[in-house]
Amino acid sequence: MIASGAERDFYDGHYAQFLRLPDHALRVDRKTLEASFENPAQPFYERRLLYRATMRVLEAEPLRGRRILDYGCGPADFGLWLATEGAQVTLRIFRRRLLNWP
Repeated sequence: MIASGAERDFYDGHYAQFLRLPDHALRVDRKTLEASFENPAQPFYERRLLYRATMRVLEAEPLRGRRILDYGCGPADFGLWLATEGAQVTLRIFRRRLLNWP
């Protein structure tokens, strides 16, 4: 079983690399999101079945124009993908480290 502290440390370490990238390098769309499911080095890999099922449920209805709250979004991968599909997405994050706050 993975303890919450270990999971937090893993994601903090993984996503720290993205804080150094320019904005254009952080684009997430369907193609990049689905590619992360196939890459064992990506954190989405271990939960790829769950995330693929989530995408299918979200796509069951048209996304364009939908208002979506991505609550506790972390790096906002799903929220950014939904925005590229035409949804109006509001992101709510709780981790100061991901916001690059001191």
